[in-house]
Amino acid sequence: MVALLNSVPAAAQTWLSGVKLRRSPQQAIQVDTQSFNQVWLRIPVDLLLLPEGTSARMVEICLTWLQLADLVEALDQFCSDSQTLPTLTPTFSSLPRRAIAPAVPLRQQLTPLGIGAASLAVMAALFFHMPVPQRRPEDPELNQPPPTTAPSPLLPEANPPTPAGN
Repeated sequence: MVALLNSVPAAAQTWLSGVKLRRSPQQAIQVDTQSFNQVWLRIPVDLLLLPEGTSARMVEICLTWLQLADLVEALDQFCSDSQTLPTLTPTFSSLPRRAIAPAVPLRQQLTPLGIGAASLAVMAALFFHMPVPQRRPEDPELNQPPPTTAPSPLLPEANPPTPAGN
């Protein structure tokens, strides 16, 4: 029963999450996916109560994904009942963060960094070969204030002066 609790939920978690789990050699029951809707449970004969005349080393059971989900649910209910087997505790654990593949591949993450570094290097090389601007001496004529003239009236006069001989 413990071998079933260790292998079946891990296989279901692999199928649901898409993250391949490392198989540990101590798991006696193997769960393998063959095709889209086919899961094989391989159980060693020594774990089953079979008659002595059985010559097979492994018993193979073919399940669909729906049957595997029902098996996981039955195991979960079995473990949640504390009066059935009080010493039996499930060994479910969450996946470590390093086991989960990133959503964006590393190549796509590093592409903008590479383009930015390359453009920075090109611009630095261009600016390195540009001449340094020379400071021009100050022109004394440009620094003199403009000549001042008498201010012209902004408004025209109402009565312009008339010439004296008319």
